[in-house]
Amino acid sequence: MGGGWAHGGVGQKIGTGFDQFQHVFSGGDGIIYAVRHDGAVQFYKDLARDGTASWFNSGIGVVVATGWSNLRMIYSNGDGIIYVVTQSNDLLFLRDSTRDGTRPPSGPDPLAMTAATPKIGSGWGIASMGFGAGDGMIFMVRYDGDMYYYQDTARDGTENWGPFSGLLARSGGGAVGSTIEGYCEPSSAAPGETIAFKLNSPAGCRVFYKELRFQANGSVGRGVAAVTLAPSPQTTNTDPVRNGCGWTTTTTLTIPADWPSGIYTAHCVDIYGSECYVSFVVKPAPAARGDIAVLANTNTWNCYNSWGGLGKYVGLGTARLSFARPNNAAPPFGEPSSHLLQGELWPLNWMMQEGYKVDVYCDKDFHVGIADFSAYKALVLTTHPEYWTIQMMDHLETYLAGGGCLLYLAGNGLFEECSFDPQTGALIALGGQDGADGGTRWSQFFRNPNTTPGLTRLARPERNILGVAYHNDSWQTYAPFKVLAAGAAHPFFAGTGLAADDLVGERGLNGPGASGWEMDTSIAGTASDPDYVAELLAVDNNSPDMDRGAPPESLQLLARGTNSRDGRPYCYGADMTYYETGHTGANNRAGFVFTAASLTFCGSLVVDAKLQTIVRNALNACLGAHSRA
Repeated sequence: MGGGWAHGGVGQKIGTGFDQFQHVFSGGDGIIYAVRHDGAVQFYKDLARDGTASWFNSGIGVVVATGWSNLRMIYSNGDGIIYVVTQSNDLLFLRDSTRDGTRPPSGPDPLAMTAATPKIGSGWGIASMGFGAGDGMIFMVRYDGDMYYYQDTARDGTENWGPFSGLLARSGGGAVGSTIEGYCEPSSAAPGETIAFKLNSPAGCRVFYKELRFQANGSVGRGVAAVTLAPSPQTTNTDPVRNGCGWTTTTTLTIPADWPSGIYTAHCVDIYGSECYVSFVVKPAPAARGDIAVLANTNTWNCYNSWGGLGKYVGLGTARLSFARPNNAAPPFGEPSSHLLQGELWPLNWMMQEGYKVDVYCDKDFHVGIADFSAYKALVLTTHPEYWTIQMMDHLETYLAGGGCLLYLAGNGLFEECSFDPQTGALIALGGQDGADGGTRWSQFFRNPNTTPGLTRLARPERNILGVAYHNDSWQTYAPFKVLAAGAAHPFFAGTGLAADDLVGERGLNGPGASGWEMDTSIAGTASDPDYVAELLAVDNNSPDMDRGAPPESLQLLARGTNSRDGRPYCYGADMTYYETGHTGANNRAGFVFTAASLTFCGSLVVDAKLQTIVRNALNACLGAHSRA
């Protein structure tokens, strides 16, 4: 390598720490914008632009905007023009008029996202990636792999698209991603068991197996093995979303006896630098089990996977979702929303770093049943365990009835029923009906009775088990918790220094508040059994009959999220709660359920010492004083 490349084609390191940002993009002329997880935008400028480290402001990023959290996509177009795609799939126009790290001395802030920010497009959530090309041009790649061309001819915040905008520029012929991609079967294995990797790698590749643990240098992934593979181009089945790709096995991995339980990935890199990650769970060896079980939310990962151009959240909603396809939605890092694998790695790694003996299983393992599961002193659910099967609910209730302890450090969990196809293993949602809405879809909410033929059951409200349940009228709001009197006096708050009315959890990695994104409330619902709870929107009618399920009578409300939303009279924050189940486990320990009730709680947990003390106290209550490594 060399030719016309500076430094002989060898990349020069000119900065560090850029993996801490949610988005990093160029503004042209050496300008770099970096979006933090709390939504602040930092301005950098490479003054030298020759491979030497010479930065504006000594390389210290200057905050030039706030409120940019949870954007779907950002396209930079040069000349200070920036297009952003919001969670509502709208395309907004912004322009950095100074481009020097300062804000205008007067007038509106051009980089502040407000109700007055120009909206020049809608429906842009179908993009999986893309880039700006200058002169208002945007190339947008959809989830089906097709690339589309657009040109903003006005470039001033008015909606004026060029005559060729929206035309197909290049067909992807299938799912998007790098030139190398893959999946594995099964999703989990114990030492001595084998996982088959099915990679579409036309150029061959090098596979690095990594345990997804945070390292002292800030990186994610401890290398444990590697293998070099010959080219393996694959032919994909018709309708891979429902039927699976049908790819042949490229390589296999028998889990070594000395690999600890955890989440691992196969980092695949081809000779052109294209890469992909195929993540999997290593279960514990039966003779080396720990104290705490953690579930990887593989059902939720699959429901948000739109590889092949369809998914539960793409189009009208696909009911049958094969696991036998690449999943670009749940990478181990670089996931902008951080509600899938990346968000689960934060609490898992924190527990491991604290010295807790943690074992990891996938959803399918818990569905089938885990031998001697009652021996675990705690089960921990994190981040977004939205999709569960009836069998998973049964096994949870059995575990709690045997005196087990549950830490629910998540939001919108145990919410919607799914099942597994007994022949193919595909996940079945929406009662098996594509595009299901109304009664058929609502029947799948656990708080509703399911009247779908072949799936009939009585209502099983998650609030009856967890003490809390999801409401979406507070969706995409973020706030800290306010400590209540019961919390300030609770043993789990010992050592925090928190008193009643104090706030805790004011920042986080996937939202600016521990009570955020999707949250659960303990406020009971009184809907009659034949009634369907449809959209859970108390803003439409703040009546208990909009919901179903009552918390256990012994529930203690420890803290409540301080969320609010302009223009909405009702907005629920997450409820941090505790109750004892009335069942006794090992060592005469009282079983209990502790909930944080927020999707963003774990993103705050890992950066908030007081939340860490609360969770540490809860875990220690499960284990006893001397049950740590």
